[in-house]
Amino acid sequence: MRTIKLTLIILLAAVTALFGFAKISGALSGEDEGPSITCDGQALEISVHDGQEVLLAGVTAEDAQDGDLTGEIILSGVSQLITEDTAIVTYLVFDSDDNMAQLQRSLRYTDYRKPQLRVLEPLVFGTDNTSDLLSRLSAEDVIDGDISSRIRLSNLWATENTDLYSVTVLVTNSMGDTARLELPVIVQDELSGRPVINLKSQLIYLEQGEAFDAMEYLTSVTVRGEVQPLNQVEVENEVDTGVSGSYWVRYTYSADGIQGTAVLTVVVM
Repeated sequence: MRTIKLTLIILLAAVTALFGFAKISGALSGEDEGPSITCDGQALEISVHDGQEVLLAGVTAEDAQDGDLTGEIILSGVSQLITEDTAIVTYLVFDSDDNMAQLQRSLRYTDYRKPQLRVLEPLVFGTDNTSDLLSRLSAEDVIDGDISSRIRLSNLWATENTDLYSVTVLVTNSMGDTARLELPVIVQDELSGRPVINLKSQLIYLEQGEAFDAMEYLTSVTVRGEVQPLNQVEVENEVDTGVSGSYWVRYTYSADGIQGTAVLTVVVM
């Protein structure tokens, strides 16, 4: 058994030495140098709408034997975000001997923004039904388009108001960027007899510093089908467009001792 082991060790050493000699010989003869990829050294700045040709701008490749291989460069992929608007793009190229070269380059999106959620209809439910909450939400992304199928819900809890709850909504795009938002959910009994407050939208996004008037989003109030005056609606508004974050604007109207509620979510970017 010891003789067999010794023979195997000697054979393995011989094969290793032969392989090493072949690699050295190839390097000396110039057969194993392989191709190279270079770029202009600057971080690439592009729009989220730019095509692949823009990603390849300023990148060249060459090989000692094959010459210019720029036209053979392959866009291997773009990483997930490493900062709020920056990723890494990877390029590959092969020569005629299947030797490979790789290059990575910083990429910054000049117009990137996080995924945005949409509320398709009011999140108002009777006490016996909140099962279709997901169907009332959608999400759009500047890179992926419609990502509504990726929406997740968690942490439905009551607020200090007896009929108002908060649900955490999350959605993640292919860049690994997650938008997280707390949305209001109104749960009431006897919905048919309550005042109905209608808003232009349930969720809006504003740029920091943009003007905001809560009354502009109030369209109508009805009680059993009869239109009521808008100036009798109470509005709780603490939106500060100078500070990024999410805010709730609460609208309430009472008739015959019964209160109707609507909530507008305002996200200041």
